[in-house]
Amino acid sequence: MLTVRPRFAELAFHLYGRPLHPELFRTLAERSLERDGYRAKVAITDSGHVFTFTCGHVVLTEVSASSRNPLPQRRCLSRRPLSQEHRERIDYREGIIYETHFRSESATAANFLDLQHQLERCGETDGLYHAFDSSGRMAMGAFSYIDLQSRSRSLTVKTFHTFPDDGLIVRGVSTIRLRAADE
Repeated sequence: MLTVRPRFAELAFHLYGRPLHPELFRTLAERSLERDGYRAKVAITDSGHVFTFTCGHVVLTEVSASSRNPLPQRRCLSRRPLSQEHRERIDYREGIIYETHFRSESATAANFLDLQHQLERCGETDGLYHAFDSSGRMAMGAFSYIDLQSRSRSLTVKTFHTFPDDGLIVRGVSTIRLRAADE
C-alpha cells in the first residue's frame, strides 16, 4: 500500500478534551501503555500522529493531521498550524497539566539521512517508527518517529516528522503530568 505523507503546509496541530474515533485516522504503527493510574495509546498516522491519554474519566487527545482530514470541533482545546513554532500549557481538569512545544526546522538531504538512520535504529527497540514512500520529487521518503517516556506521574511524547520535499523536520515534545495532591 502506497503511503506518501501530505505536504507540510497542509498540517495542523489539535488538542481535544475527549477521545476521537479511530476511524478518523489511517494508523500505520501504534503502541499502548498503562502505568500508575493512566493509559496512553500512540499512533503514527498517514499524515502525522495521534495520541490519547486517559486518567480516570479525563481524556486528552493530541493530533497532527492534514487539513483535508475532517476533525470534529466539539471539545477542541487548541488548534494551530504546524508551520509556526508553538508552546502551550493547559492546566486541565482533575489536576492534569498538559504542555507542548513544537517547531519546524530546515534540513539538508544529509541531515535527513543522518536523522533517519539514528531514529530507525531507535524505532527497532525503543520507539515507534514508520518510513513513507517517496513522493517522486526526491529519492527518499518521509518518516515519523515517536518516543514515549513514561514515569509514575507523567508521560512525555517526543515526535519527529520529516518532510524531505519541503526540506523540513517537525519536532514536538508533549508532556502530561498528574499534579501531586500536595501541589
